[in-house]
Amino acid sequence: AVTALGEADLAAVLAREDLGEILKFHVLQGQVLTDTVEMKAYVTLQGASLEIARGGEGALVSGSEVAEFDQMASNGVIHVLEKVILPPSCAAVAAATPELSTLVEALAAASLTSVFEWTNGGRLHTVFAPTDAAFTAYFAAEGIADKAALLAREDLAEILKYHVVSGKIPSATLADGTIATLSTDTATLTLATADGVVTVNGDTATTGRVACG
Repeated sequence: AVTALGEADLAAVLAREDLGEILKFHVLQGQVLTDTVEMKAYVTLQGASLEIARGGEGALVSGSEVAEFDQMASNGVIHVLEKVILPPSCAAVAAATPELSTLVEALAAASLTSVFEWTNGGRLHTVFAPTDAAFTAYFAAEGIADKAALLAREDLAEILKYHVVSGKIPSATLADGTIATLSTDTATLTLATADGVVTVNGDTATTGRVACG
């Protein structure tokens, strides 16, 4: 885990802001025993899903072998894993989402991809991610010729950071008001909620939440 997280030692891992997220990814709601477990994806307390699959004579949990099964406790059960497992990073979630391909390219062009990977020092972020369609509309509105022209802009990093907020904010806790972004000019986003619909600067958020690290 120390190497996967890009840290120097265990002390650095224990000091990370996202340590709680990592630990909650190892926990399922309810008691899942070997005689009732199914080979499928389970949603964790962290929000992302881990995958349980058959591996050799035992089982694999998100790629980790299970060393010991069914260690019973008064408040649950423990299955001992051979390694620490990690939920997908925000960078990985974006890369796996076809309609965010322009965003993924833009992050790479602006040298911001690492900000959303597990090696970012443990910082948590909330990303209001523009889709490919949103970028196309932005090109037309701002007179940008095409994606290549966007990727060549000197202010690309600031454009992207305007879509990012520090900390993890699930959709259920979003509230009306303004919120600071990572943009260096301290620009804010305006959020509004009504009848379960969230708008950001007047635009509707199409997906409530995609869990990542």
